[in-house]
Amino acid sequence: AYALAREGRSVVVVEAGRIAEGVSGYTTAKVTVGHSLIYADLADRFDAATAHGYAQSQHEALVWLCDTVDREGLDCDLERVPKLVYTEVVEERDTIEGEVDAAVAADLPASLVTTSDLPYPIVAGVRYADQAQFHPRRYLLGLAERFVALGGRIFEQNRALDVDAGDADSGQPCVVHTEQGEVRAGEVVSPRTTRSWTGGCCSRASRRTGTSSSPSTSPPRPTRV
Repeated sequence: AYALAREGRSVVVVEAGRIAEGVSGYTTAKVTVGHSLIYADLADRFDAATAHGYAQSQHEALVWLCDTVDREGLDCDLERVPKLVYTEVVEERDTIEGEVDAAVAADLPASLVTTSDLPYPIVAGVRYADQAQFHPRRYLLGLAERFVALGGRIFEQNRALDVDAGDADSGQPCVVHTEQGEVRAGEVVSPRTTRSWTGGCCSRASRRTGTSSSPSTSPPRPTRV
């Protein structure tokens, strides 16, 4: 919504609860291209080009977020830190080495390590340099303020119930039916389902393999945007 508003589009956000009150406000706060063990799997199941395309999309998203924080001056405790995907199991070392090879082939800043800052030894790990962590709730609330300043509108505590698709040929708009009324628009996007309508860093990667990332945050009570 923020990106569309920056491009001069008229944008409305319909939010069932409050901005950044739910899952988004309680994430692990890591921003990284390293998602468990994925690049070797993508290369094996599809091909190297697929793994590379996915890797670059993740890198571009990381860069976009960091650039946005800098451009908008968002106070969200953003810091650049490495990301580690590791194993404590000797038999899984080959898997880690294969992931490093696949990540490097996808042009990611990955390297093989056998030590870490964790308070226990590891057998091997994939270290991704220059990743990030931040306070997701502060980031989202700050971004929402910038969105509104750009002309965007946010309707909180107003659940979307259904969407009628529009007709571009006849000029009939889409209609979003909400608990408090209707919103008519040329295009509608539902982030939860990734559907669209138009009228015209420590968690486990497997049972004994983990990732070292940032700690979770416990956000305070939301404030209205």
